[in-house]
Amino acid sequence: MLSLRKTFHKHKLLLRLLSMTFTLVIVTLLIMFFILTRTSKQSFVDSQADMLLKVGHEIADDPFVQSSAEDTHFSQKIIDYASAEEARFGLDYVVIMTKDSTRLTHPNRHLIGSPFQGEQDQYDALNGKSYTRTGQGPMGRSMRAFVPIFNQDHQVVGAVALGIMLPKLNLLFDQATQSLRLSVLVAFLVAGTMAIWLAYSLKNRMLGMEPEEIAQVVEERNAMFNYTDMAILITDPAGKIRFENNSAITYIGNYLNQHYSAIFPDLKVKDKAFMSLMKSVKHDEYVGSVAPIIVNQEKRGYLFILRNALEAIDLVNQLENSHYFAKQLVKQNHDFLNKVHVIYGLSDLGEYQELKTYLQDLISDKSHFNQNVQLLINNPTIAGYLLLGANHYAMYRRITVKNEIPEAQNFNQNNEWLKIANALEARLNALESQVTIEIELEYDNDQLVTAFYVYPDLGCYPEVGQDLEQITADLNQVEISNNGEFFVLTYQVNYGG
Repeated sequence: MLSLRKTFHKHKLLLRLLSMTFTLVIVTLLIMFFILTRTSKQSFVDSQADMLLKVGHEIADDPFVQSSAEDTHFSQKIIDYASAEEARFGLDYVVIMTKDSTRLTHPNRHLIGSPFQGEQDQYDALNGKSYTRTGQGPMGRSMRAFVPIFNQDHQVVGAVALGIMLPKLNLLFDQATQSLRLSVLVAFLVAGTMAIWLAYSLKNRMLGMEPEEIAQVVEERNAMFNYTDMAILITDPAGKIRFENNSAITYIGNYLNQHYSAIFPDLKVKDKAFMSLMKSVKHDEYVGSVAPIIVNQEKRGYLFILRNALEAIDLVNQLENSHYFAKQLVKQNHDFLNKVHVIYGLSDLGEYQELKTYLQDLISDKSHFNQNVQLLINNPTIAGYLLLGANHYAMYRRITVKNEIPEAQNFNQNNEWLKIANALEARLNALESQVTIEIELEYDNDQLVTAFYVYPDLGCYPEVGQDLEQITADLNQVEISNNGEFFVLTYQVNYGG
């Protein structure tokens, strides 16, 4: 039972498709069969009525019948004639009657010579009309034709009533429609086979998944695409953009239903995956991976995965800073052992004045800064940047870390801090010969506050002030303050620890 239930859930869509297609086929064929049956039955009844009238006119036109009806003469010959006509045309009865409705013939010989019975349908024929009707007679209900008998003077001398019993008529109709029922059965088998093929084909086109599974895959794909930091574009085979994730709309703009060349006019896609540096119409550069989307050996479009080239460069810089910080840790560990050996040697030799001088050198600002980096900054990217700046630029006189700085929560926090720091560093390098700089870092209420204390050389204060004002005008995240002796450039970034 459990296995049957699992099978049902696994093939629920297939069973639904089969039931829907079979229901559609059955209902369609039943409606068609009903309409064709009604149409065929009416046509069959009309053809039988025409046949009865033709046979009736043929019998009424026979001179022997005309003379017998006019003479009202009963004879075995007229009875045999009627029986022969019944057998010839497959009729149930042929009744020849006189002007006063007296039967000259009848399949039941006991009724010959008695008045015609049949809901008084014969009087219109005795008045010269030919017609067919369904009525009740001594033999039961039948479809019958009434044809008047005229003599040589075109006077009505009698009538012919001939008919087929309704059960026999229905049997003839069933025989006539047997081929129709066979055709409907063949059509059902063919349509059923096509329905099964269609159901399996649709199931295969959906990779054998149920609608719930497809919906889940679509939701997961959309979540994966929309919540990634990289810009993602999906195009159709002609290159028209059919999907943009949130990052693509934020970084590039909304280009949905436009050709990818509207963003990257110089880009040419290939039939295989490739990476390239792409320049957009806005002159932004992106490191992009482009790959064709192949499904069942059919190209359905292209997938673009893009990252801003500046972000990639910033990431390289972060890695470089982290690598430098790690190297400095190894170097400091080696230096520490060397210093321990020196202290031990001076102490062992009794050179206490030399030892005092050596220890004073060890607790200098630079040494103190290096120790603070290890103890207070838990972000290797920022730590490596500060160590790199302290060792490469003479203008950095002192770098102070006021309190412990936690790790960054994500790449963007590092990236934002480094962007501003690099921009400031690039502008301050031009003033290297005129200023001395101290850097101070403080973490406060999920904000990383960075201050650059700029001390102009003697006589350079006004000129440096103008340059710094221009820097703050270009970098709107940076604020400037002036106490008359030095300038302070401050910026802060969101830095949730």
